[in-house]
Amino acid sequence: MLLLAVIPLPSPFHRWSASNSSVAQVDATLGSVRAISLGATNILVEDTRIAGNVQISSLNVVLPDYISLYLLPLSKSGDPIGGVEPTLSNARWYVISGRQYLVELKVFSRGPSAREICLTEVVMLLYFSNAFWHWILHKILTLLLLSSNFTCE
Repeated sequence: MLLLAVIPLPSPFHRWSASNSSVAQVDATLGSVRAISLGATNILVEDTRIAGNVQISSLNVVLPDYISLYLLPLSKSGDPIGGVEPTLSNARWYVISGRQYLVELKVFSRGPSAREICLTEVVMLLYFSNAFWHWILHKILTLLLLSSNFTCE
């Protein structure tokens, strides 16, 4: 019989590390990851109570090939409206004053097997307008492409 238990993190019994510290640094106690440069590394977490109990995840820090914005109208309660698909940024966006919208940012990898890259930070978009209209990202994004069996959801 397999017993599963929720392990609250951070935990004094778990130590985190990166196999390639020139690509990413990991807080040994919290497990938070900070990308340093482009490249590949493994993120390891070890349960110090059990010898040899290590879990590993692959991490690739990459440059995106392209970024797409999607606009989705929301209901008055702030929920997505059933049956309404997001509008891609290369189409004309129509917005109505007083309505709420979700602007979704998706980033895609390079090459013939391009796929969505998961963004690990909350990104705040700021809209500036004087003579020209510009979208400006408030934060610099850290883009993380996880191992091939991982999908963004």
